Order: sequence, then structure tokens, then C-alpha cells
Amino acid sequence: MAPRVELIPEVKDLSPESQAVLDAYLKKTGGEYLKIALDVDHPWREKNTPEHEEWVTQFVKVLGHSPGLLKAWLEKDWYMVRESLIAKKDVQLTEMVGLVVAIALECPYCIAWHSAASRFEGAEPDLVTKLRNYDEHRDAFSEMQQATFDYARKIANHAYQVTDEEVAGLGKWFSLPEIVELTELACHMSALSKFFSALNVEIW
Repeated sequence: MAPRVELIPEVKDLSPESQAVLDAYLKKTGGEYLKIALDVDHPWREKNTPEHEEWVTQFVKVLGHSPGLLKAWLEKDWYMVRESLIAKKDVQLTEMVGLVVAIALECPYCIAWHSAASRFEGAEPDLVTKLRNYDEHRDAFSEMQQATFDYARKIANHAYQVTDEEVAGLGKWFSLPEIVELTELACHMSALSKFFSALNVEIW
């Protein structure tokens, strides 16, 4: 698999501006990304090998070409998955939404990443497995989770098909500001997958 753009060879080769952005992100987040990354079951890179470690930094090696984009993307991603209203309500749900979107878009790296991130946030491995086969195991999830996952999946695949009734129905569990942020969470996860898929870059 070859990326369609030239990657920055190593993290140490980042520009001073991009390195400063990455350092600030790691400091702010306590290196949480790296902790999750080590537990990712990559489709063909074995854990605890140089090949797996090399994959972990690929997103930096492409976004690092643009310090401004790297900064904007890292700040938004952290907000969506850890600081948003949805994350404060149920941080595990944010990662499970990411997994649902990844499955809908058939992104193997995203599926592997959000499976690991869901486990990191406390989801039982069996529940993650059932979510990866969601249609067969809908009954394993609450009514709220089903409505959330169905909504996120529709956004990923056919956002224009979302109905007034579906959005209004979310009001049973979410406030209006939360519905707005839930929508953006699904869109953010979709955009991430599409960006790296377009450039053929391995990424969570």
C-alpha cells in the first residue's frame, strides 16, 4: 500500500511549527493517543513491532505538511471525542459512534482504531465485537444507542436521507445542543476516514 502523497519521513523531520503543535497536543492530552494506538489490532501490522509503531505516526506524517491544518484537526478531534457535550455525557458513546461510522465506510484502520478506543473508554470487548456486527446484535444495545448509531450511520452513508422525525426523535435523550454536536461528531468521523482514504494513508 503506497500513499498518494509523500509522507514526512519521520516525526523528527517535522517542521518546527508542526513539532510545536504535536508537542502541545501530547502535553494537553497526556499522550492518550499513543496509549490507545499501542492496543490497536492493525489489519496486518503486528503489535509491539517497528512496523506497528511506524503506522501509529502516519497521520502526523501527512497532516504535518500543514502546521495550521495539523493544529486545527488535533484541536477539533480532541474536542469532539473528549470535551464535547456528548463526550461529557458518555465518552464511551463518542468512540462507539466513531466505530459505527468506520464500519459504514468500510475503513479497516478506522475500525481497528475505534475498537481499541472504545475498549480504552471501558467498553467490554464482547460489546465491541457485537457493535462490529451491529445489525445482527441490535438487541444488545439500548434504545438510545440504537437511535444514535442508526443516525450516525445514515450520516456517514446518506446524510441527505436523514429525516425530520429522526432528528426530532433524538430529543428523547439529547438536548438541542447535544444533537448538534452529535451530528458533527458523525460528520467529523466520516470526514477523517474519507480524507485519509482518498490519500491512501493508513490511519486509525
